[in-house]
Amino acid sequence: LQTEPSRRYSDWFPSASMSWNSDKWALQLAYTCKTQRPSYNSLRDEVQYDNRYTYEGGNPYLCPCIINNVDLNVVYDWLSFNAGYNYIDKPMVWIATLYQGKDIVFLRNVNFNNSQDVYVSIVASPRFGWYNPMTEIDYTQSFLCTDGFDINKPSNRPCFNFRLNNRFNITPTLKAFLNMRYKTGRFNDLQKTKSFARVDVKFTKSFLNDALVIGVYANDLFKTDKEQWTMYGSHTVMKKDCYGYERCVGMSLSYNFNTAKSKYKGTGAGNGEKSRL
Repeated sequence: LQTEPSRRYSDWFPSASMSWNSDKWALQLAYTCKTQRPSYNSLRDEVQYDNRYTYEGGNPYLCPCIINNVDLNVVYDWLSFNAGYNYIDKPMVWIATLYQGKDIVFLRNVNFNNSQDVYVSIVASPRFGWYNPMTEIDYTQSFLCTDGFDINKPSNRPCFNFRLNNRFNITPTLKAFLNMRYKTGRFNDLQKTKSFARVDVKFTKSFLNDALVIGVYANDLFKTDKEQWTMYGSHTVMKKDCYGYERCVGMSLSYNFNTAKSKYKGTGAGNGEKSRL
């Protein structure tokens, strides 16, 4: 038995919500308090060899973090608005340090003092006959307190995400999809990510009263969905700049059995047991 990692918890996680709706309007304001426990993998005590410059491992002394969230949702017909705030006590952050003072990067999760997140999202999903667009604009920004850690990182900056999904109902059985996304660079915890964009196209054709559906798709048409980031640690900086081969073309085939409205509902074999309980 080790006193520090062998802990007992007796936490209280309150929640409260208030909602209102009238005609096409709906509103909800909620507060929740919850916890995030470390995974068993994060708690392991061995050191894993990745290469001669990089090790990674766990941290048996990780503590769970407590997340306090305030969230507001407003909906009017096909337009929705969401905004919220998170305060995280003892967040678990993936950090790079030097291994025993050597020129080797050691990656593991460590508890920081606190972290704060703010987010806003607007989604519009109107319908114009055969054309059904979905537009989404997101704003997120994180603030991680690094007091007590020797980390030289740039200041946090906001991130914006723009998404436009288009569905074209060409005929009752033929549909086309054109999805576009652009995300600005962001700074999350200790990692700075560069902006990226992506365009996907898809066509679907259904047969046999929509039971058989054949789809043809092409993802990341312009080869712009790249993975580019820089992670700042204690006396370390790690970078990655690569393309994950997201661009591809493919075909899908699906068949839906029992597409009729009447579904098999079973014989109630468990009713006796449920009554007993």
